[in-house]
Amino acid sequence: MTLQPSWTWAQNVDDVLLILALVVAIPRLWRANGLYVLVVAFYSALMVVALIRSSVSAAITLELFRASMIPAVLLLIGLVLSAREFRNAALTWLAMSTFNALYMLAEMFGFRMIDPVRFYSAIGSQTHIYEAYHGMPGAYLYWSDDGSVALRAGGIVMNPPIAGTMVAIGAVIAFHLVKRVSVKFLLVGINLLALWASQGRGGAVIVAIGLVLPIIVRKVGVPLAFGLLLPFGIVAYGRFSSAGDSVSHVEGFVHGVSVSLTKLFGDGFGTAGNAVKLTLRNEESSESLVGIVLVAGGTMSLVVVLALVIALLRRVRRGSDAWAQYLGLAALISAFFSESSGALAGAAFMWLALGAALGTPIARVPSDGRARSDSLRP
Repeated sequence: MTLQPSWTWAQNVDDVLLILALVVAIPRLWRANGLYVLVVAFYSALMVVALIRSSVSAAITLELFRASMIPAVLLLIGLVLSAREFRNAALTWLAMSTFNALYMLAEMFGFRMIDPVRFYSAIGSQTHIYEAYHGMPGAYLYWSDDGSVALRAGGIVMNPPIAGTMVAIGAVIAFHLVKRVSVKFLLVGINLLALWASQGRGGAVIVAIGLVLPIIVRKVGVPLAFGLLLPFGIVAYGRFSSAGDSVSHVEGFVHGVSVSLTKLFGDGFGTAGNAVKLTLRNEESSESLVGIVLVAGGTMSLVVVLALVIALLRRVRRGSDAWAQYLGLAALISAFFSESSGALAGAAFMWLALGAALGTPIARVPSDGRARSDSLRP
């Protein structure tokens, strides 16, 4: 359930469900977009090579391999989902995220059905318990630049960043799928309040791209929307890269890019990722899911990441109004600076959305300038 370097029964259940979903999806691959099936196959081969070349223990290697492969497997499943299956999955996720959001809000008033300290102790986590700060695990604390510490909500997944990702996706789904305005804004509001309670920066990125960006695109068009958001993105990156413990996330991404620009097949697993940092006390190892992938697979993995980003931007530029493409883009961008973006418990649906967006044809734009698309439309 978390990206800690330990294997729990709950995590194994997650993995079994993911494998079963993949088994069901495999017979449908013949009708999927063959290009992206090949991309996933090529990427998977790169990660297997990285696994073989790993410089750390088997347990840490498998944790890093798992984190890097979860998005690929979910993308593959998303490629073959029907519009009805995608919608049902979205509504199921919304129900779970709203329950999680309500639990997170209750946490802020001191109500917890499960003691986080006992949970982290039970799974053998390396996370430090801070007795001076409510006796909470380090993951539940947010350190500001001025040295103050804020308590975060971890939700039913017992991990604030992952819980924040989960409710951020829920807010995006509620905004795009719920028809009744009062219910829509109630669900969006509950999930956004829970995101605030988690202090999840990755979740904020997901909301900006998956919810705010499509609103602006509909109002002013794609070129102007990106032109307006670019300055805000630059400012946000500047603040993020210098804010408290956010620095390690940026460093992880930058390190990954640096390795991918100099090494064709990277270094394999073992020098990037939170599992390495927590278990080996390697302070030079930083947190970024894409950073792990770029270090592991080098230039070849960078090509895969860029190809997916460009493919999604093409769909946005063509004017398709399928909201899955925005959530898929949010998955990729948030993964630049967050490992939580690869957590099954908190991020699975947005990687399904990435596959669903890539698995549908780019909308044709008729002469009146209005895009039409049958697939995955709310």
